[in-house]
Amino acid sequence: MTSPIITVIVPIYNVDKYLEGCLISILKQTYTNLEIILINDGSTDASPRICDSYASLDNRIRVVHQENQGVSSARNLGIDISRGQYITFIDADDYIDPDYLKNMITIIEQSKCEIVVSQLIKFDNTNPDFSSLSKKICYKIDSGIESCAKLLYQKEIHNGIVSKIFTKKAIGKCRFSNEIAFAEDLELNFKLLINSSTVSITGFQGYCYCKRPNSAINSKFKPRRMDGIKVTSRILANVANNHKKLIRAAENRHFMEAIYIYGSILNSKHKLLKERNVCSNIIKLYRRNVIMDSNSRLQYRLLALSSYFGVSIPVMLTNLYTLTKRFLS
Repeated sequence: MTSPIITVIVPIYNVDKYLEGCLISILKQTYTNLEIILINDGSTDASPRICDSYASLDNRIRVVHQENQGVSSARNLGIDISRGQYITFIDADDYIDPDYLKNMITIIEQSKCEIVVSQLIKFDNTNPDFSSLSKKICYKIDSGIESCAKLLYQKEIHNGIVSKIFTKKAIGKCRFSNEIAFAEDLELNFKLLINSSTVSITGFQGYCYCKRPNSAINSKFKPRRMDGIKVTSRILANVANNHKKLIRAAENRHFMEAIYIYGSILNSKHKLLKERNVCSNIIKLYRRNVIMDSNSRLQYRLLALSSYFGVSIPVMLTNLYTLTKRFLS
């Protein structure tokens, strides 16, 4: 019996320093029935040459070159041309454990779920050591609603589209929004999870997210960062109309998105009064509900409480926590 094909979609834009390491980690997979789609999104560095070079060495690799249209467009194209029964996404500056795809497909086939969520590990260097990570492939099964709550409360399920595997049927006609440039992963994850009957969550750690100082998530405030508020507003409106059990979870995520953005605004050289007021109003509007929500993470409830002493206080506490965590790690 032929093993099913996993389509691996890798969007690529000016990552020549890291791309080969990513591709090597994919080619070293112990599960070999792969379709590897590399979408070069208008790179101006050596990334296109690297893509073509590796495609000439392995016929499982398909390369598509397009003008720069953004990561959402690149991923959507990968979905549209995919031939695999399963789809997974890997960012071009990340790495995966040799058994990553073998374990992920084992779980999704054993559990009969539509989505498997694994745990990603953050590294600051380009040589992650997977030997110390959890290789257990035990899992638990949640409903789509339960998994959405975990996504919104930021418990067990992270915002990123990576470190997950989906059946092609689960993705269906859902696509990343091309009109937003931030939090597009969160929005698609919400749509896919809410429409799934069952989701497997595993403690398996096989995806290495390498933190880069110039990556989108680590960069200073840019106007597109406000797309995060747009996304959490959409989610809040969706659950208010269709999934009222998730209303507190959606409010919690909306509140925290305002905290995150307010922090990047305070770190900016510009006053950004309009954006500051938007975030401040959201924090004030939902902080009481977050405090009263027993399902919210304790640190988020404490941040909401501290905001009564000034909206900038939870941001300062968050920054202090981050710095302390980095110092101790």
